[in-house]
Amino acid sequence: MAISTNYHNGMPCYAISGVTSYELPACEASEPLYVRNDGPDILVVSPASGQTIDSGASASLSPNDCMLINPIGTDWVLIMQPTDTLAISQIQGR
Repeated sequence: MAISTNYHNGMPCYAISGVTSYELPACEASEPLYVRNDGPDILVVSPASGQTIDSGASASLSPNDCMLINPIGTDWVLIMQPTDTLAISQIQGR
């Protein structure tokens, strides 16, 4: 698995490739972040054990899709639903 940490509007953007699943860090020690699927397959993003993403067990990202999530308490909240609107050119460090 390759994870490239870049930035968009000052927030971390984890660009993930080479896998079909990814577990988020624990909410309690995190800040808002973007997750982008740089792989050719659907990426299933899951929270740490005992946590949720918008009250669900996971979120799926199609290739090139990106989502913005925010840690609220012990769960992740989707701020920007999975979409391909965050182009590679918008991510600093690319």
